[in-house]
Amino acid sequence: MRFRVDQKNYFVSKILIYAFIIILPISSFLTYTHAQEESNEYWDSIILTGKTLTLTDVVNVARSNAHITISAPALKRVEDSNLLLKAALTKDIPAYGLKKITDFWQESVDVTEISPGDNETGALEDPNIKTLIELSQNSGVPFNKEVVRAALLIRLNTILTGSTGATVELAAILRDFLNKNIYPVSTEPYLMTKKDVINPAIIALAMTGKGMVYYNGKKMVSGIALKQAGIKPIRFTAVDAHVMLENNSIAAAYTVLITNDFSLLIDNAEIVYAMTLEGSGGSICSLYESNLQLQPYKGLLKSAIRIKQHLAGSYILEGSNLLSNNKDNFDLSSGVWELGKAREVLDLIDRNISIKINSPDADPVVQVDANIEAAKSSFKSINSIRTKDLTGLIYPSQAFDKAYWAGDILSITTASAGILFSSNQRIEAMHSKGVLQKQNIINFMEQFNNDTKRYYSSILYSDYSIKNNNTNMINTDFAVTYEQLQIMIEKLYFIITTEAIMSAEMMDLKKKEEPSGQITFGKGTTSALGALRAIVPFIEKDNQFAKYINKAFHFIKSGDLKKALMK
Repeated sequence: MRFRVDQKNYFVSKILIYAFIIILPISSFLTYTHAQEESNEYWDSIILTGKTLTLTDVVNVARSNAHITISAPALKRVEDSNLLLKAALTKDIPAYGLKKITDFWQESVDVTEISPGDNETGALEDPNIKTLIELSQNSGVPFNKEVVRAALLIRLNTILTGSTGATVELAAILRDFLNKNIYPVSTEPYLMTKKDVINPAIIALAMTGKGMVYYNGKKMVSGIALKQAGIKPIRFTAVDAHVMLENNSIAAAYTVLITNDFSLLIDNAEIVYAMTLEGSGGSICSLYESNLQLQPYKGLLKSAIRIKQHLAGSYILEGSNLLSNNKDNFDLSSGVWELGKAREVLDLIDRNISIKINSPDADPVVQVDANIEAAKSSFKSINSIRTKDLTGLIYPSQAFDKAYWAGDILSITTASAGILFSSNQRIEAMHSKGVLQKQNIINFMEQFNNDTKRYYSSILYSDYSIKNNNTNMINTDFAVTYEQLQIMIEKLYFIITTEAIMSAEMMDLKKKEEPSGQITFGKGTTSALGALRAIVPFIEKDNQFAKYINKAFHFIKSGDLKKALMK
């Protein structure tokens, strides 16, 4: 349905848009600050084994300061791995970045020290330690606390796989940084290249007592923080310096956190979709298992089950739809398909990440107690190594590329776009059915939706080197990519929030149209409607829309709508 936009209404709609743009960032900042203050809740200690870290564990440590401990077998693997790598280096066995192999600077390097040097930082003459110090003097991305904590945890866990040759001392200080709530600071304008190695260098240097850190919320010199926390600064060996420089932990941290945010978004989108089905009296044929079996993706089946759970007890499932006899007043079938495809993507990413954060992620790879016969039959230069008590293999270079993480990021981008356009179709359809027909609200939504569509299109088809399958920008600049994905998710939350408000209006109107007591809503959707109505009343006036959509936006994005269904 098309509407004429006169000059006066257009002017008012522009004011509404600007008000939302101004209010939302301020409110987001206040909400985030409050959440940070309230995040120090008690957690049972997460035991790290190098094999069992989950995405939930990473999020709990990164965002809620969960406590961690290291299992004894994992520490033993670290010790054995270090002993094997030392033995290999003394026997001139090649190892990426350490011994007779070209490193990432395209220079031939050779370890001069495999033990800590006499100075505060370590063996300064070693190329890896010199590189660490030089890189840490550059400006990195201004650190986001949760990203740093996630990266520290993931790097610690991959060390605990026993594949890096790192020392037990490095594992211990990573654990202590997390448990004592210490994280490094970078406040200078950051470089646009090489962030994947600059940021780990800044993190590593803080462990030596250099640079600035936050400790219990206060900014201070790292050495002072370590002293107050009772942590002895580390003196890097060449191997430890290499382990901290050469890894994918920051890319992994960004991917885990954005995946968690995307998961919560899908949960909320399914609740809102169920409300739209109920408010519109739309067809539920797309939820029937017989229809879903035509393309039985696990994600699709999972999404359909969750939506039907939200609708349990509803007139729309029980056959008592008195108004429309379940006729599809406008097309809603795409919703479950787009949500199902998003769940399919989410399950795949979850599986990929779970494997990668519990596996080796950088070269060289040390394999303790491996079958050394593999070295004889390998077409690669895999070397066996024996000591008095240990046997194992050294893989000099396995080429662990950040492209594997970039693929996960791209999957989230495309899946979220499908949810956006599906939700937007339902919003436009609800406008045509007389929901929130105030002209200024329509102008507001049309302009925002058009801007959002253009933004998504630019992300999907041109910006950030996604065009022509070039993932180089994502590989080396996860920070910028992460920021853009956060913006995309915020825009999508705005669209979902708009759909939620309109669905609530339709549900209220449906109750008024039905004879008293003749219509029932689902258990989940009833809880969602009640929770939403506690902060967003039935909208009667134009100037209420920007005010209430802002409140509803934060209510849904914070997870409070989802929590209402759990009570």
